[in-house]
Amino acid sequence: MATITAARVRATVPGEIRYYPMATGQTFLKGAFVYINESTGYLTACAASPAGIAGIAEAAALDVLASYSSTNSATTSTLGLACPITIAKRGQQFTVQVTNNGSATVTTKTDIGKAYNIFVGTSTTNSNFLGFNYIDKNSGTRVLLIDDLADDDSEGDTNGRYICEVRGVYAQLDSGTS
Repeated sequence: MATITAARVRATVPGEIRYYPMATGQTFLKGAFVYINESTGYLTACAASPAGIAGIAEAAALDVLASYSSTNSATTSTLGLACPITIAKRGQQFTVQVTNNGSATVTTKTDIGKAYNIFVGTSTTNSNFLGFNYIDKNSGTRVLLIDDLADDDSEGDTNGRYICEVRGVYAQLDSGTS
């Protein structure tokens, strides 16, 4: 089987896109899972075991800032710049790579129908994971439900990809359930 190169999370099929203001100091990449902080109303990068997920960022936070800064003199501390996100809701599927707490693991058909946590890559875990979000088969909050193997992957691929969706109870902007 193949070893799959690290890649961002992406919507499996185009979904509903909305724009939300970002919290200051955000550095998430395109494809990162994000949530809306209920205290501030601002879009923030998800950590592992999130209480909710609004969707995935369709632009990197720094790209949003750069496009604004090229024509304005405001700083990141004064901005509430809007970032586009694909909304996590019932039926919206995402293609996400798999890991086991930052270690290589393989895709299996027996994972279909199971729910797993999110792994957020950092430089302390493995530089190959830096900034990317993964399905974490290790432990934690079971927020992502596996629907299938990615179309262009095979069972047994190392760091392969699954098609998954955010479980209804964790889909922050969806009033339905999965």
